[in-house]
Amino acid sequence: MTMRHVNSVILGIPLFYFFLALGYACLFVRGIVWINILKKIDLSIAYPLTSISIIFVMLISHFMFHEPITQNKIIGSLLIILGGIVITLQKEK
Repeated sequence: MTMRHVNSVILGIPLFYFFLALGYACLFVRGIVWINILKKIDLSIAYPLTSISIIFVMLISHFMFHEPITQNKIIGSLLIILGGIVITLQKEK
């Protein structure tokens, strides 16, 4: 059995470079959004709230890549979110 090398391109750009550029573009947009968030919310409140992204990553990976959502992942996510809540509540006092 022989394997053919497929040279995939999107818009004339090799697939690897296309996704690399897309990743850097997303990182740039994330930085701009984060700076605008910090202009409106204190860092002591905004940063712990980033732990919510764990839930989104877990759900997206489950639906897109069929990753199982195990009991350990749920417990770990809840512990991280609980830690973010505790830190946020401590800062408000």
